[in-house]
Amino acid sequence: MMKINYLISLVFFLLLSTFNGAYASESGWELAQKSEGISIYTRAVEGSKIAEVKGVVVLNTRIEVVAMVLRDIAAYPQWMPGCKETQLVERFDENNMILYYVQEIPWPFQNRDVVLRATTQINLEAGFFTVNTQSIEDSRAPVKKDLVRMADMKGQWLVEYIDRQHTRVTFRLKVDPAGTIPVFLVNTNNSKSRHKTLLGLKGIVKKPKYIEAANQSEDRKILEGYIERGYLAR
Repeated sequence: MMKINYLISLVFFLLLSTFNGAYASESGWELAQKSEGISIYTRAVEGSKIAEVKGVVVLNTRIEVVAMVLRDIAAYPQWMPGCKETQLVERFDENNMILYYVQEIPWPFQNRDVVLRATTQINLEAGFFTVNTQSIEDSRAPVKKDLVRMADMKGQWLVEYIDRQHTRVTFRLKVDPAGTIPVFLVNTNNSKSRHKTLLGLKGIVKKPKYIEAANQSEDRKILEGYIERGYLAR
């Protein structure tokens, strides 16, 4: 049985051919920014003034190291921009869980929070895994007076094996922050945040604790088995 822990997403964040809705199509993307090895794309969403945003980066690291980072929910505030707090509400199994996430918003606006269901889809033979997130309601994380609850969020981490030392990561997010933030500020911030998120990921995958954990992981054994059998490039 192919068992892998490539899970934990979120957060925030936050869908591949098997995912429904706006993420089923890859058309309509426009390049908005390209810097520091990160490309940011936006596209219009029917019925909404808030654009969907996608960021793409190629990391000089192994795919199992990226999995280790995404797995470490408690460390998200260290590298995700504005992430103030993360909590695990419930874990159903290795690839399905419910997360609580608090996002810091600059004054004069209130901070936001969201409850996310995160699921993981894995195809190591083809060399990828995805972590999909969807906002939900959950009584175990009630709305707080000092926070604005985000009720409309869909996200995805698509992590693809290139070779043994390179991994492509695509992070896409469609989110309505709710409340009274002007739309132009929302769209501007969403693009900047996706860039900062991938820049943060680019840095944190270099940490020895993630590299060492990946070297000892079952993930590595599974991947190297596929490499030896010629499914994946060396």
